[in-house]
Amino acid sequence: MNVHESWEQIHRFLERDFPSLIPTLEPGATPEEIEALENALLFTLPIDLKASLMLHNGQLGDSGLFDFKSLFGCAAILTQFNMAAEIYTASGPAHPSERPATDRIKTDEGWGKGWLPFAGFQCNLVVTDCLPPNQSHFGQIFETDYQCPTEVLYESFSDWLAHYAQAFS
Repeated sequence: MNVHESWEQIHRFLERDFPSLIPTLEPGATPEEIEALENALLFTLPIDLKASLMLHNGQLGDSGLFDFKSLFGCAAILTQFNMAAEIYTASGPAHPSERPATDRIKTDEGWGKGWLPFAGFQCNLVVTDCLPPNQSHFGQIFETDYQCPTEVLYESFSDWLAHYAQAFS
């Protein structure tokens, strides 16, 4: 299921069961907003995340559509990215023995330079990995609470969104 199909299914679910959440979905980001985000981050976003941002540039407030987590728009993504990096830098990296070894998620540098939070609630963030150890895993999805993530949950943003679209149907 692609991003557009997933959003169509999510919209049908909201119209049927939770119409009060529809207004919390922001209009799409402009190509210029997405380009400005990429320029600020110094890396490219996954294509499927860009497609979603062009449909909905995040959610208003803490509506928590995705397991109590809200979708971030371009501005919130940049804010969360900078805040996570700052918090992690301030608290210092975990002791190496506390960090699980993984060939999928780079865990040796603190907050990953390519870990991009796109949804969350408080410190529980859903992250896409834009600079993984192996480029074949570009865009993989995991969750973190500013601690070291241990497993990949989805291969892509499309897979993550499709999971919710199917669960909502």
